[in-house]
Amino acid sequence: MSNARIIEIPATRQIRSGKNNTMRKMRVAAYCRVSTEEEEQQGSFETQKLYYTEKINSTSEWELAGIYADDGISGIHTKSVTDLTR
Repeated sequence: MSNARIIEIPATRQIRSGKNNTMRKMRVAAYCRVSTEEEEQQGSFETQKLYYTEKINSTSEWELAGIYADDGISGIHTKSVTDLTR
Protein backbone atom coordinates (compact mmCIF):
# COMPACT_ATOMS: atom_id res chain seq x y z
CA MET A 1 0.00 0.00 0.00
CA SER A 2 1.24 3.47 -0.87
CA ASN A 3 2.16 6.04 1.78
CA ALA A 4 0.66 8.85 -0.33
CA ARG A 5 -0.77 11.77 1.57
CA ILE A 6 -3.79 13.69 0.39
CA ILE A 7 -3.93 17.33 1.38
CA GLU A 8 -7.32 18.96 0.94
CA ILE A 9 -7.26 22.68 0.16
CA PRO A 10 -10.77 24.03 0.70
CA ALA A 11 -12.19 26.42 -1.87
CA THR A 12 -12.39 30.04 -0.94
CA ARG A 13 -14.56 32.73 -2.49
CA GLN A 14 -12.58 35.63 -1.06
CA ILE A 15 -9.77 36.14 -3.51
CA ARG A 16 -7.81 39.26 -2.71
CA SER A 17 -5.34 40.94 -5.02
CA GLY A 18 -3.64 44.20 -5.76
CA LYS A 19 -2.00 46.82 -3.60
CA ASN A 20 -5.16 47.61 -1.66
CA ASN A 21 -5.95 43.94 -0.98
CA THR A 22 -9.27 44.43 -2.78
CA MET A 23 -11.79 41.70 -3.52
CA ARG A 24 -11.46 40.23 -7.02
CA LYS A 25 -14.65 39.24 -8.84
CA MET A 26 -15.18 35.64 -9.86
CA ARG A 27 -15.38 35.25 -13.65
CA VAL A 28 -18.51 33.25 -14.49
CA ALA A 29 -19.61 31.83 -17.85
CA ALA A 30 -22.82 30.14 -18.95
CA TYR A 31 -23.42 27.43 -21.52
CA CYS A 32 -26.80 27.47 -23.28
CA ARG A 33 -28.08 24.66 -25.48
CA VAL A 34 -31.22 23.36 -27.11
CA SER A 35 -31.49 19.97 -28.75
CA THR A 36 -33.55 20.83 -31.83
CA GLU A 37 -34.00 23.67 -34.30
CA GLU A 38 -37.76 23.86 -33.69
CA GLU A 39 -39.14 27.35 -33.11
CA GLU A 40 -40.19 26.76 -29.50
CA GLN A 41 -36.68 25.50 -28.72
CA GLN A 42 -35.17 28.69 -30.17
CA GLY A 43 -37.37 30.68 -27.76
CA SER A 44 -36.00 28.52 -24.94
CA PHE A 45 -32.48 29.26 -26.13
CA GLU A 46 -33.07 33.03 -26.02
CA THR A 47 -34.65 32.67 -22.56
CA GLN A 48 -31.59 30.76 -21.31
CA LYS A 49 -29.21 33.45 -22.59
CA LEU A 50 -31.27 36.22 -21.00
CA TYR A 51 -31.62 34.39 -17.66
CA TYR A 52 -27.90 33.66 -17.28
CA THR A 53 -26.81 37.11 -18.45
CA GLU A 54 -29.13 38.79 -15.93
CA LYS A 55 -28.20 36.36 -13.14
CA ILE A 56 -24.45 36.87 -13.58
CA ASN A 57 -24.70 40.64 -14.04
CA SER A 58 -26.93 41.03 -10.96
CA THR A 59 -24.48 39.21 -8.66
CA SER A 60 -21.97 41.80 -7.46
CA GLU A 61 -19.20 39.25 -6.77
CA TRP A 62 -19.37 37.90 -10.35
CA GLU A 63 -18.05 39.16 -13.68
CA LEU A 64 -19.52 37.85 -16.94
CA ALA A 65 -16.83 35.85 -18.73
CA GLY A 66 -19.09 34.78 -21.60
CA ILE A 67 -22.26 33.12 -22.77
CA TYR A 68 -21.43 30.05 -24.83
CA ALA A 69 -23.63 27.95 -27.11
CA ASP A 70 -23.53 25.29 -29.78
CA ASP A 71 -25.89 24.15 -32.49
CA GLY A 72 -27.35 21.34 -30.34
CA ILE A 73 -26.63 18.59 -32.85
CA SER A 74 -24.24 16.71 -30.59
CA GLY A 75 -22.85 17.16 -27.12
CA ILE A 76 -19.64 15.27 -27.88
CA HIS A 77 -17.82 17.83 -30.06
CA THR A 78 -16.74 21.28 -28.91
CA LYS A 79 -15.67 22.67 -32.29
CA SER A 80 -19.07 24.30 -32.80
CA VAL A 81 -19.21 26.05 -29.40
CA THR A 82 -19.57 29.81 -29.91
CA ASP A 83 -18.89 32.69 -27.54
CA LEU A 84 -22.01 34.83 -27.87
CA THR A 85 -20.56 37.78 -25.96
CA ARG A 86 -17.97 38.69 -28.60
